[in-house]
Amino acid sequence: MENQQAMDCTIESEQPNLDLGQLQKYVYGLASQVNEHSTILKEMALLKEKVSTLEKENMILASENKILKEKFISVSSNPGASKTTIPQRVSNQSTEDVNHGSSSKDSTWATKTAETRPEKTKSTSPASSLKKRIAAARPFQSTEDKGPQGFQYVYIGRSRKIIRSEVRSRLRRTGIDTGRILDVTFPASGVLGLLMHVQYVKTFTDAMNKVDATLYPNFDPLDPKHLADPRYSNMTYDERCQKMHDIVNSRAIDTLTFLRPLVVGPVARSFVDFGWIDDEDAKDALAGARKKLDQVDPRKAAFYFKNTEAETILWNANGLRATTIQDVLSHVTNSDLLFITETWLTAGYLPANWSQYHLYGTLVSNGNSRGSGGVSCFVSPQCPIPVTQLPSPNAYTLSMKIDSVNVHCSYFPPSLSRELVLSALRSIPLGSDTILCGDFNARLGPFTGDSITTPRGADLTTWCVL
Repeated sequence: MENQQAMDCTIESEQPNLDLGQLQKYVYGLASQVNEHSTILKEMALLKEKVSTLEKENMILASENKILKEKFISVSSNPGASKTTIPQRVSNQSTEDVNHGSSSKDSTWATKTAETRPEKTKSTSPASSLKKRIAAARPFQSTEDKGPQGFQYVYIGRSRKIIRSEVRSRLRRTGIDTGRILDVTFPASGVLGLLMHVQYVKTFTDAMNKVDATLYPNFDPLDPKHLADPRYSNMTYDERCQKMHDIVNSRAIDTLTFLRPLVVGPVARSFVDFGWIDDEDAKDALAGARKKLDQVDPRKAAFYFKNTEAETILWNANGLRATTIQDVLSHVTNSDLLFITETWLTAGYLPANWSQYHLYGTLVSNGNSRGSGGVSCFVSPQCPIPVTQLPSPNAYTLSMKIDSVNVHCSYFPPSLSRELVLSALRSIPLGSDTILCGDFNARLGPFTGDSITTPRGADLTTWCVL
């Protein structure tokens, strides 16, 4: 009994004498360690999975390497052509002639033998095989992992006249993958232009630096100094700039006509960004690419070249009700987007299966809860292009992004001061990809073919000109 009591005392003395606060810290510390261990275990599991994947890939590469070695040994051990003897053909001579004996000269045709060429074995280099595997897996990458997109020309020097086939041949000998070179141009004397994807530019320029090729990183194909034809020497500077732009525009359009159809769209977008072609040129190039692909594979053409235009309607409603919206939309079934100004909506959505975006108006004082102002955009379920709402630059404008175009639809009430109207207009970001529409409650006179000019209209005319 005494021994038991002594043991109990010993155990109690070994336990830490902790108060509640210390015990709480102790428990929190244990919990933190458990979380750290849990994180480490998860990371170990991920690493184990990666190791397993790498081991599988290593097995595949080892198998391919073994096959390539066997092919190499087979080719090395049989450098010459193998010879086989064609079986002797049966003579058409009669038995009597044979019995009497025939001269060797008469029977030589039946005893001829011939050499046959060795059967060619199709071999693929490891580099080519790897390139094909990477290209095959490219569609399975996410848009984030694909990296920068677009195309550009890299300009290098040339010391003499040279044809395109020779350019490609010499580039191959320097280690360039000429399959990545989409176009070869001669934009100026002593200069070559090579069109490639932006992700291949560094690889290309590094290879050119290794062989001491001349690179022109700041070359501008629109510079009028490249216009060397004596016929244009008497032109003014502006005329020479325009002529140079016309030449570059024609060259870019020609390039788009011979590219593979599925590459035309991305290259055309890059050309538009450079200012070499406009949107109409790009649309024409896409139409030509679709026609070319349609002749080969109509199903693929229909899949890749979907309609990229949307029909848009603008309407001033002077008040829009929930009971009438279905009737309104039934009259625009062939349209994709409907902008409505002066909706009088102050909150909520209307009962319709079209997507809707609203810039709400304000309640009219003593107007029996009636609203004023307001702008709405309705998007058809069949709209072929993406539509999203942008932040409104002012209290009178609904801004939408329709594919790559920014559309700003405004409603300026008649009671709004001229200063506030101009201030609202100045707040709208404008660019080559911008459309401004709406109800401005102004008459611009001769500027729009009207016979009357209002004060607000005069302000708008000045703003448009400036």
